Amino acid sequence: TGKVFDYLNSGRPIIAIPDDKGEINHLLEQTKAGVCLSSPEEIAEKITLWFRKWLECKDLQSGYDKKEVLNYSRAKKTEQLVQILNGLS
Repeated sequence: TGKVFDYLNSGRPIIAIPDDKGEINHLLEQTKAGVCLSSPEEIAEKITLWFRKWLECKDLQSGYDKKEVLNYSRAKKTEQLVQILNGLS
């Protein structure tokens, strides 16, 4: 699950399997960085769609919310952790 944060910063679309309507699904919807899918048909359809889009314009980042993704960067999460730890003293 932690790898999803590394994948977010790649700028490439993410397919998370299975779609359990959990936190990863919420994160991908919020950042517009990918989708959660379960069925082989859905997965094949999405990969085909992304491949056709890539063939057309080589851009798979349309809709990708870079500003939102930055909220999940290591630097931002470290900053939040420091604020929490400073509040304990």
